[in-house]
Amino acid sequence: MKTVIVANEEISPHRFKMIVESPCLEGRFDPGQFFMVRGEPGYDPLLPRPFSIHWMEPGRAEILYRVVGRGTRRMAVLPPGREVTLLGPLGNGFSIPPDWDFALLVAGGMGVAPLRALAARLLGQDQETLPGAGAGGGRRRVLALIGAGRSEDILTEEDLCRLGVEVLISTEDGSRGRPGLVSELLEEVLRDAGRGGNAPSLIYACGPRPLLAKAAGIAGEANIPCQVSLEEHLACGIGACLGCAVRARDQQRPYRLVCRDGPVFWAGEIQW
Repeated sequence: MKTVIVANEEISPHRFKMIVESPCLEGRFDPGQFFMVRGEPGYDPLLPRPFSIHWMEPGRAEILYRVVGRGTRRMAVLPPGREVTLLGPLGNGFSIPPDWDFALLVAGGMGVAPLRALAARLLGQDQETLPGAGAGGGRRRVLALIGAGRSEDILTEEDLCRLGVEVLISTEDGSRGRPGLVSELLEEVLRDAGRGGNAPSLIYACGPRPLLAKAAGIAGEANIPCQVSLEEHLACGIGACLGCAVRARDQQRPYRLVCRDGPVFWAGEIQW
């Protein structure tokens, strides 16, 4: 679908938020789904780029992206008024059980992109109503653990706080929050929650594969259900090219396609 850029701003070094509008954007999606984005007409770059949906409502969508190569460098200089082509929403999203009371969100780097929409869905503050979402009033808690290399790389904190989400920060250089990796913060939070008898109902993890593998192991040891959103290079986004296959534990079906079967999986499905 054709959309028009209304904002494309650098919100931290090399990290941008793009907002697009189109009457074709219905606003219905599941947090964790993604768009394939083509920012320039023609075929240079040849392939569109996949980006998690940061937020969407009727007529308007937002994505977060980091400048890492030629495609995103060209996206970063697109001005308001320029057309951008979106394909999606694609893939599956996070599932929310009806009986949760404490959800723990874990994200590293640009893995924060889907957290705002996920938190809003959990707390019943978006336009969709799912079984279990937003019910239970004050008895339900959402805690987000956000990790980054430096304090200036932390994104979405204010958005999450406005939704009523508790946020804990970790930075690898120690410039903000707990020094070290966000997976270490996850272990610390789970130890404290276990001692207090208030373990999370489920864990949602987004970010680089090493973080997801670590989070899957930690969740498994604690016997807490965990969903992960995999980050992979996607060429087509619809399962045609088979370029995003990852190994699964199921011997009858040993591979999953991140774009079609995911990007969200139960942690136990994936062969880490």
